Amino acid sequence: MAALHFTFDPAAVPRPCNFSDLPDLPAIAQLKARRQWVAWKYVYRDDGGKPTKPPFQPASGLPASHSNPRHWGTYDEAVARATRSRMSGVGYVLTSDDELTGFDLDNCRDPDTGEIEAWAQEIVDLGETYCEVSPSETGLRLIALGKVTASLKRDPVNVEIYGTQRYLTITGWHVPGTPTEIRPAPRTLAALQARVGAFDAEQERRKGAGQSAIGIPITEQNQSLGTRVSAPSLNRERVRHSTAT
Repeated sequence: MAALHFTFDPAAVPRPCNFSDLPDLPAIAQLKARRQWVAWKYVYRDDGGKPTKPPFQPASGLPASHSNPRHWGTYDEAVARATRSRMSGVGYVLTSDDELTGFDLDNCRDPDTGEIEAWAQEIVDLGETYCEVSPSETGLRLIALGKVTASLKRDPVNVEIYGTQRYLTITGWHVPGTPTEIRPAPRTLAALQARVGAFDAEQERRKGAGQSAIGIPITEQNQSLGTRVSAPSLNRERVRHSTAT
């Protein structure tokens, strides 16, 4: 597939996200079909650090768990809660039976110009599946058809991959030139695994040479997660739209 080479227009991104009227795209429709939605809001830290985005139950407005289906609702219910309680947006909870995986490319986009860093642009240019801009407008999120066997997170290289036990903020700020549908994305997964693998290998090399590690040390948990994710798992050809229980 040829590279897409699009120029992102930051003026086309509404501020704030109009979560009550997400665009009429096949990817959004796929997510709306399932009862796996929550509301969320920014919670700012006392130390001035990056705010968190905890989820909240559509029915009660209480904190939500990504592992308790009773805490979720429909898209419309999540919108109603976010609107009524003046929250920041709505999100979709990944589960073991929805055949979806979320990829986060963090700190890769200039929120003022829309310019995307080269490594992330290479991922976008694969053009395999739906991609949107994150709420902060500094990152990108891709949602792919197929389920990874475990999560993978490497902050120093700005990569996160989630299959379950996580909710995804949904903005609807579609990145032009990428598919409007959620599709299998094996090359996307392989490229992100390669990026993480190169980082891990460099960490091991530096450790063996008695040099200091790069960025945040890798935990044993992260190392085990990295060995369990397999690219072929994203070659699934369908999405099940059954209601979560």
